This record gives sequence, C-alpha cells and structure tokens, in this order.
Amino acid sequence: MAVQAKVPIIPVVIANYSHLYSAKEKKYQPGVVRCKILPPISTETIQEESAGIEKLATDCRQQMLDVLKDITPIETVKKTQ
Repeated sequence: MAVQAKVPIIPVVIANYSHLYSAKEKKYQPGVVRCKILPPISTETIQEESAGIEKLATDCRQQMLDVLKDITPIETVKKTQ
C-alpha cells in the first residue's frame, strides 16, 4: 500500500511485554514497555510490480528485528525461552 501511494513506511518497534501479562488472571500489570519509532523508509523509487518490494520488506523487517533485540530487556528474553 505504501508503494502504491508513494508514501514512506514508518516502522514502529514494540519490545516484548509478556512479562506484564498474567495469562492465568487475564490481566496486565503496570510496567514499562519500550518502543522505538524508526526513520521513515522511502518508497518513491520502488515500482509496484518489482523485486524492489520484496527487498523493501526484507530490509524493513531486518531493521525492526535489530532494534527489537536492542530494546527488549534481557530478563524478558530469558523468561520467554
């Protein structure tokens, strides 16, 4: 859709927040959830029917995964493994 509209993609990354949720009680506890808004990714030069869309999606996903690793607290990762 962003490519069709020629608008930038604004990636938003939200860290794992499972440590704030009790599945047993179906409740969230107060706490901090880290978020990061990444710089816009231009779509102006990408054609709608091109391999550029696949590369755009792959690159955007990789950027988001890299940031997710940085903003997710280590103790959260250990609890979910």
